[in-house]
Amino acid sequence: MKLSVAQVEQFHRDGFLHVSGVFDASDLNPLKQAITAELNRRCKQLLAEGLIKDAHYDAPFETRFGLLLEQADEIQGAFDIDSLGFNDFFTQLGNPKILDVIESIIGPEISINPIHHLRAKPPAHQKETGYFSVPWHQDAGVLTENTDDQLIITAWYPIGEATEEMGCMSLIPGIQPGTLLPHIRSDYGTTIHPDFMPDTTPVLGACAEGDVILMTQWCPHHSTSNFSKKCRWSMDTRYHVSGTPSGRDWYPATPVRSAIGSPIVTDPAEWRASWSAAHATDNPGIQHRVVEAASVSK
Repeated sequence: MKLSVAQVEQFHRDGFLHVSGVFDASDLNPLKQAITAELNRRCKQLLAEGLIKDAHYDAPFETRFGLLLEQADEIQGAFDIDSLGFNDFFTQLGNPKILDVIESIIGPEISINPIHHLRAKPPAHQKETGYFSVPWHQDAGVLTENTDDQLIITAWYPIGEATEEMGCMSLIPGIQPGTLLPHIRSDYGTTIHPDFMPDTTPVLGACAEGDVILMTQWCPHHSTSNFSKKCRWSMDTRYHVSGTPSGRDWYPATPVRSAIGSPIVTDPAEWRASWSAAHATDNPGIQHRVVEAASVSK
């Protein structure tokens, strides 16, 4: 799927673009199966430790995580793409369907950015704090300054659907590249200083299964509350031009497409090994570009 000229222009104008029907069930079902297998593994251990009483093996994929989380917070620890390292996640990161979309914007020299996450957003009545309730922010706020003159594309998409009731994203259009709004610390990590929130009506990013929302690193966005009875699973992945700064250069950037014959990574074992080496090495950690709230005046 290549983007049209009009779509690329809209992406640059608004700072984001909703692209329908990028993926189908054959792309997303392996992710659901991998997540289910991991939940089964964790449930076996939590049952043995007496931390849960019911593994809800027969519960639908969309509700099971929330039912388990109600019993034990331990179900969620280290539940992320690089820490799990599953083959299916690497396959999805390098899926030609998303790479075709990305190529329409940045060209064919594409690397998987080291910032990529798997997220489960359970219903608000089950858990609505911290990692599950992401505040207003720009991705640029957690990237190093050497990426400010380039484009890092976020590709956010649900593994299932993300209706307004389920807590879809909310985005603010029209922020110009290079415009980093002041960010401060919050219970989650980092958020835009409330006095500097743009006076622009947000756009809701409700998605059907298979849809993708593309964002620049300058687009303010946040996660709305999940008032449904389903868990909203999603992946947020990022891509940049190979050979340029990733924003976290102490972690591996993985080249996955090249038109000039540069080496690319096709083996998930090689991808996993690069992350294992990075985790075993001292690094500065995530560097949020925050200011002290009291020091900022409008």
